[in-house]
Amino acid sequence: MTSTEGKLQVVQQLHDIAKQPQGHDLITQDPSLLSGLVLFLDIQQHEEPVVCASLQVLELLAHKPSCRPIMHQQLGMKESLQHICSSIRDTAAQASAQSVFQLLYKAEQKSKTPGSGLKDTYNSTRSSNSNNIRKKVCFLGAANKKSKTITLQIKGLTDQHRRELCVSQLLKVKGVISFTFNMPLKRCILRARPDLKAESLVATVNQTGVMSAQQVVRNDQGEEVLLSFGAHPADANKENAALPEYLPEEDSPVKSDGFTLARSGHDSKGGGGWLSSAAGAAVSYLSKSFYW
Repeated sequence: MTSTEGKLQVVQQLHDIAKQPQGHDLITQDPSLLSGLVLFLDIQQHEEPVVCASLQVLELLAHKPSCRPIMHQQLGMKESLQHICSSIRDTAAQASAQSVFQLLYKAEQKSKTPGSGLKDTYNSTRSSNSNNIRKKVCFLGAANKKSKTITLQIKGLTDQHRRELCVSQLLKVKGVISFTFNMPLKRCILRARPDLKAESLVATVNQTGVMSAQQVVRNDQGEEVLLSFGAHPADANKENAALPEYLPEEDSPVKSDGFTLARSGHDSKGGGGWLSSAAGAAVSYLSKSFYW
């Protein structure tokens, strides 16, 4: 099975779940599933059929009023929809993205009340009506004050084994929030704290001994340029010494007792059992494909 086929299979499972009465809540209440669908909207990282299929799932969810408040707060949702509307060639996909966008915008307007303190994440052009002027918060973008995006070009990122090696190294870096891989392009796109230096990420990848990294940036002409930070970028790790340590997983206050919980009124012997199985399979695939 190819990578595209694997993605489409997972999205189709989520589509089948979303069509069930209790399925939409199952997806929107699981951060991994909803985040995975948003990541699949990236037309630069994923194939157009995957993007279109993901839009169909989100459109099903957006037509459920109970899902809209959660969806409109999902990081990157609106920005991805806007990008699709302006970039994708498929007219049906554009219409679907516009439909979802309008539904989420309505949900956002209803959720905002005077003094609520909610931040507006809708991006619009200037207008004489001040109510239409809103602040843009980009998904994985520099405009997001709480994070920034760093793209690495990794020489030697040739197979799953080396990808896992790269993952194990990047997880040790303080300040890394999430990252995804584009294996055909041999790139890693990271979301990180603003105070994390790209030099330390380059040094971390170089420490594998079998891979070397460079940061991908754009010059004034919009052309991609690769930065290697000289022969000794490891000194940049000192820049991140003040960042907090990650909490060890074994210190989690939640202890497993071997039992699982079910929703009140849910019939475990009924037809709803396959929903949990399908959702679990989707989460497993997304967890192996993305890290956050």
